[in-house]
Amino acid sequence: MREVFDLSRICRIDAPCGGYVHHDGTKAALVEVGGDASSPKAAETAKEIAMHVVALSPKALSKEDLDPAVVEKEREILSEAARKEGKPENIIAKMIEGRLRNFFSQCVLLEQPFVKDDKQTVGQLAKAAGLTVKRMENWVVGG
Repeated sequence: MREVFDLSRICRIDAPCGGYVHHDGTKAALVEVGGDASSPKAAETAKEIAMHVVALSPKALSKEDLDPAVVEKEREILSEAARKEGKPENIIAKMIEGRLRNFFSQCVLLEQPFVKDDKQTVGQLAKAAGLTVKRMENWVVGG
């Protein structure tokens, strides 16, 4: 072929996965899944999860994958805000846990409300289809 290819990044997943490319070609995602990935419903669910990744750009797959320093910083910010509101110390701990759930639902894929049905999380959607989400790759052209 004698063509020169200049690839800035490449990803190969040798496992069942779902993929989605946004209609304008500027964003794409691959999602590696495990579990019962052979059914047609599983393939469609994996694709929908990839679509969700493109739409909401989660920072991490699970809570455990988030940088502990980021979680601790968020905990400090929430604690300080609760103290400024004049809340008692025994209530602050419970408030922080509730507000951290909101933080996780914004930046963790498996905790985010599914973009097509916000009554369930992405984790619940995957579980209902018999899947586990193992990995995600989210790409933005030029990013």
